[in-house]
Amino acid sequence: MRLYLLVSVYQNGKQIVKSSAISIEPPGLLSDLLKLALSTNDIPNVNISVDFQKDNSKDWHIILKGIQENLEILIFLKATHIRFIWNDDYDDINNSQAEIHKNAFNILMSNATNIHFPLAQGLTIRNNLLYNHIIDLLRIQKLGWFGNTHTTSGIQFVSRLSNLIWYIDPHRSKFIQRSYHFPKFIEELPEYKASSSYNQYYNNSHHKKIEIQAKTLKRHVEALENSLIQPWASDKKWEQFIDEVIQSCATSKKYVEYLDNVNNRMRIIHSSSIPIRNGIDHIKVLDINKTSSMSNKYTDIINLMQDKAEYDPICIDDLIPHNVFQAAYLEEMELPFNITLYRYYSGNYIGTLNWIWKRPDTVELFDKTKESQSLLKAHKSLPKYSTWQMRKNVINKYSLYTRLSPAILCTLYQDLTGNAISNSNLISQEVQERIKLMYETQDPNI
Repeated sequence: MRLYLLVSVYQNGKQIVKSSAISIEPPGLLSDLLKLALSTNDIPNVNISVDFQKDNSKDWHIILKGIQENLEILIFLKATHIRFIWNDDYDDINNSQAEIHKNAFNILMSNATNIHFPLAQGLTIRNNLLYNHIIDLLRIQKLGWFGNTHTTSGIQFVSRLSNLIWYIDPHRSKFIQRSYHFPKFIEELPEYKASSSYNQYYNNSHHKKIEIQAKTLKRHVEALENSLIQPWASDKKWEQFIDEVIQSCATSKKYVEYLDNVNNRMRIIHSSSIPIRNGIDHIKVLDINKTSSMSNKYTDIINLMQDKAEYDPICIDDLIPHNVFQAAYLEEMELPFNITLYRYYSGNYIGTLNWIWKRPDTVELFDKTKESQSLLKAHKSLPKYSTWQMRKNVINKYSLYTRLSPAILCTLYQDLTGNAISNSNLISQEVQERIKLMYETQDPNI
């Protein structure tokens, strides 16, 4: 019975034969199928792993005997897609084909004195790709395990290292932005060298994205550190690589400290009974004198302020750039009139709010009263952001006197105080919008 199969071949992590349709007549070995796929009778003298897919299934199943297995097994298992995987950058001791003519004693001695590596995993999921790339990296550097240690300590170490990198992967840009850098071996992983990532599902899918958690990151670091205290890790040949792994753990620990500090700061903010930001401690006021020459980049501001009365504050946030050069743009303004610049630093993601008003051309005409009134007017225009504790205090207090739901009390609180904070929860936002609509239409059935 002639077999008709799809065959893929991967060498050193790269696909060299892409799902080609091949037919072959049993009897024979899987090595004969590989020769057909490669169009050559020369097969690399390395450990070649073989796995297969069945019809209407995406799961891969490994064939333990590799290319030495008979073709008839494919008929029995109803295989449709065969995949061959190997790496030729090392002398794989797991390849028993070269040992056939040796006696049992020589085989035992060879296995005891040569290095071994954990077997590569199927490429059906992306974290297996990362796992295999780490093994490839160890093979290139000839860092393996003796005896059967690779099946226990070796697998454990590679799994823990890949788990740490996999967890950090979607948040790697945040580490870099905050100057938490990883050692050379991580940056040289194939996906990172190609300016890509491993956990692409996190960024490309529409599921709820969970931010990196200090406890989870710490747990991965501690698991990896448990592998580093094992006897094999003290071998001289592992010294440089282990140092880089320790550096990865140290970087991760620093980020854990950063996350803990941020979380502690947020807990302090949420539990505060007074606003954290105000228009007194977080402002900057500058007097900017008129200039004889003017740049075209200030044309919109000039047109806006040209007919405005003195001491009339105007918010100019819609007319200025929102980037790292904003401060220089404002403080170096070239305008045909004197102005006062009022900057309020909201902090975090809200940014900086900016007002300006015209001042008299001469010092003699300067009016401190009107200047103070302008400052107060700008201050009253600032958005108000109450903390969770402030809202909780009001809701708890007035829930004793009314049967209104917390959602309605929260909306009333925002209306009465002018609190500008928005709910991060989509359901809470929808409830709040419905309550506002109920007030506006005076329809309680909403």
